[in-house]
Amino acid sequence: MKVVHIVNSIDKSTGGPARSVPQTCVELAEHDITIELITQESSDMVKVADRASLTVRFYSIWELF
Repeated sequence: MKVVHIVNSIDKSTGGPARSVPQTCVELAEHDITIELITQESSDMVKVADRASLTVRFYSIWELF
């Protein structure tokens, strides 16, 4: 199974989804689910644990459309 999560930011200052979405991605990746997390880069991002089946990609929101 492949899952894509898109969240505006994983900057520590934004809280909520910035922390819960990356953690959800890590947990799913531990169950052999291929995960792609798409977000914007920021200066103080939440650290996302390294997993073989988890890819984090950084895009400007304008690049997606």
